[in-house]
Amino acid sequence: MNKLALGSTRIVTCLMYVFIVINCEPRDAVMGKDALISKAEKEAYFEGLIDGLSKSGQDPYYHPDYSFLRKNMPELHPVSNVLDELLFNYDNRLRPNFGGKPVIVNITMNIDSIGPISEVDMNFRIDISFRQYWVDDRLKFNDTFEPLTVNHKFLDKIWQPDTYFPESYESKKQHVMIPNILLRIKPGGEVLYSSRVTVIAKCPMKLTYFPMDVQKCKLLIEAFGYTSKDLILQWGDNPVERTNESVKLAQFEFINLMTRQFFLNFTTGNFSDLEVEFTFKRSLIYFIIQTYVPSTLIVILSWVNFWVNRHSVPARASLAITTVLTMITLMGSTNAALPRVSSIKALDIYFGICFFYVFGALVEFALVCYFNKPRYAPRPQKTLFESSKTRPCKEINSKSHPKNVNSSKQCNGGVSILNPFSLARENQTSPLMKRYLSQVSASHSYSKSPEIPQPSPLLKRYVSSAEHSEMSPCIIEPQPICTPAVYITETSHSENVSSPPTLKRRRQRRRRRPFRTVDVSKIDLYSRIMFPLTYVIICMVYWMVYLGVSETDF
Repeated sequence: MNKLALGSTRIVTCLMYVFIVINCEPRDAVMGKDALISKAEKEAYFEGLIDGLSKSGQDPYYHPDYSFLRKNMPELHPVSNVLDELLFNYDNRLRPNFGGKPVIVNITMNIDSIGPISEVDMNFRIDISFRQYWVDDRLKFNDTFEPLTVNHKFLDKIWQPDTYFPESYESKKQHVMIPNILLRIKPGGEVLYSSRVTVIAKCPMKLTYFPMDVQKCKLLIEAFGYTSKDLILQWGDNPVERTNESVKLAQFEFINLMTRQFFLNFTTGNFSDLEVEFTFKRSLIYFIIQTYVPSTLIVILSWVNFWVNRHSVPARASLAITTVLTMITLMGSTNAALPRVSSIKALDIYFGICFFYVFGALVEFALVCYFNKPRYAPRPQKTLFESSKTRPCKEINSKSHPKNVNSSKQCNGGVSILNPFSLARENQTSPLMKRYLSQVSASHSYSKSPEIPQPSPLLKRYVSSAEHSEMSPCIIEPQPICTPAVYITETSHSENVSSPPTLKRRRQRRRRRPFRTVDVSKIDLYSRIMFPLTYVIICMVYWMVYLGVSETDF
């Protein structure tokens, strides 16, 4: 009896409990309270339970208390039941339609920003919102619900494609303030997975036309592990979205972009690839201000040399050397910011033209200095016993000059030698002769050289008049002597006595004319015309060639 009564009691208790759960507020069995709790208290407890489990790192969706409340209060969180049903028996290790047709993944992206583009490192940076669309039949649910936008933690519970950027130096997802991930599931099983990604990809550049070049940078997308039998990448509708501000760069102008899809064969299989190609045209204004204008002004400054007086050697030398060194410095500083490539750039050609003209101005200055220095034609020097251009003295009339009879004969070798002491005896009253004899005596006393001072023009006229008046002061010596002597050279009608060495050299400088093959003044005159004219012509050809190159040539 007791057993029957106990069994009946248990059955009644269970029926009462079911009645209370269905028609009344459920008993808080979790908290161990016998009293009924209100609906607000259940919601508060439900939220606190989720927060507590989340902070402790546990999954609240599989907690028994959470399951109890969720089952007993489906009206509070109907989406949670849907998500639980989706993940029931879901294996995220296998792709959708495993063993069947490959998964089609549509790719679109929105460009947030581009740049900088580095010529030295040959790369570019791009920030994009990378979107992937695919269909997973295991994630279908009742279409009475709208598309579900879930937290990024739900992404680890479902399958996702293994796309990556193969030709990138660095790629990362943004995690400020939380991971920038959007996951949206539609009732038909369509999945949208969007994430904000920063990619630094390589961009091989052809700098032949730098800085008037057009560069094309590519961004490749590929599946890392799934071959084309399991996964195929395709561009979706409106594959690349952008705004004018997102593609605005400092040194480049965005031209256009192109997309294409293809397959690549590797030893591990055939893989599906996508490619987006960005075309940029370099802005020329910066380089005109920083390189072309300064180099042109340096060339024009070097032409100032042509208007400076050719006798102002320090001014012309400093100006020519300064322009050459300034041009070298400008070339070095500009090329330091560029990659060390073996190809000749358009900027190098212009620098070469400018350096050629600056260096040409320096060479022109050297030529002017060379031809501006007087050069004399070679002239044979007379020796003491030279007889080709001298003639023997006249025989002295013994009747008119009895004192000089013993010396009356022709000089040895045909050189006429004048004895100054005999001349002094003949002309003691002449002040010119006295002055000349004093110079001869001084030169002979203090110098070992046989040269003696040259007589003045008045003395030469005196000697010439004395000769015509048959009062020749000439004394003929039989042998050449080293005593003070003067030469009597042949003139057209009379005999002239040579002057002292200093006077003789001065007279020779006046008499000899410089030997020049080029007119120095014409060098500067021609340079003033030819340098600017040829420079303008070459620059016109330069700009016509490089600015006329079409973009297809790149």
